[in-house]
Amino acid sequence: ADLPAVLRHLVPHVQMAAPEKMENKYKELRILVPDYVCSTVIGPKGENVQTIQKELGSYVQVYKDTLPNSSENVVCITNKDTELLVESVIRMSEKIKDIKSISHVSLYNPQLWLPGDYGDTGSYVEEMDAGYFEPRAAPLSHAPPPL
Repeated sequence: ADLPAVLRHLVPHVQMAAPEKMENKYKELRILVPDYVCSTVIGPKGENVQTIQKELGSYVQVYKDTLPNSSENVVCITNKDTELLVESVIRMSEKIKDIKSISHVSLYNPQLWLPGDYGDTGSYVEEMDAGYFEPRAAPLSHAPPPL
């Protein structure tokens, strides 16, 4: 299947609320990108982010800190309209496709970390602590040791 079709199918299933409660509400996709492409995602003086916001109405947030023990950053893209959200992700992917594999990337190994331990990473753990949604499982009492 092609990427737009996969994203359209994925969007309703990765939201923090049931799909039937998401109509006319902001939906989001979070993608991981190598830290060295963040400036390309943003563009000179924020040009790429501003263009997506102006043309598609999507909000793009590039988290400044890499995920724990990796060289990847979270890019969060939100929009009320699924099609515009998908188009925003596709455009962002197009901007970085030629440079995303020019250097080694330490991939993020998802584990549950204590909120705030790793700064502005865009992790769901931070949002659980802030009360944005209920965790699906009980959090660990401590963070696992760094690898």
